[in-house]
Amino acid sequence: MKRSYKLLLGAGATAVVLCLAGVTYLHSRAPDFWGYGKLGVSGGTEQSAAFFVEVRGVGHLPTIAYIVRCSDQSKAPKNMLEVLQSVVPQFEQRTRVMDRWRSECLLLVGRRVGETIAIPLDAVTAEQWFGRPGAAIGDFTHCQKFWDEFVSQRIAEFDRNHPGTG
Repeated sequence: MKRSYKLLLGAGATAVVLCLAGVTYLHSRAPDFWGYGKLGVSGGTEQSAAFFVEVRGVGHLPTIAYIVRCSDQSKAPKNMLEVLQSVVPQFEQRTRVMDRWRSECLLLVGRRVGETIAIPLDAVTAEQWFGRPGAAIGDFTHCQKFWDEFVSQRIAEFDRNHPGTG
């Protein structure tokens, strides 16, 4: 009886250790994570909007993207790294081993650095706009089209639901 109790206790302890190791592995940084950024994409004039895009993915799919649209060059950050630094914790959470099974990308948008309005983005749309470097979001025309067709209506909904935050 004592021997079977010790075996059962040993098996339980082994199972707990294996579960903890599995959870730690799933929450660790994926070995195939990638990322890129396009900083200060503009139309070339002082009055044109400036876009800042940061994207991270795991495997072949983007899992999180952050796009900021400053209404003109004067509102753009002087230190362009502020854009990435403002969302590092969210990016760290979305480049884990377990993110390779996600069916959606988290799109964070803002009208200034630090503002993050979360919008779920299906995998097909995410890949189309934010796939690995060379994606459509790399030039001003595409950034503006994406903002006008996809983001601006969601920001308007956010402003209606959260008055006083815009």
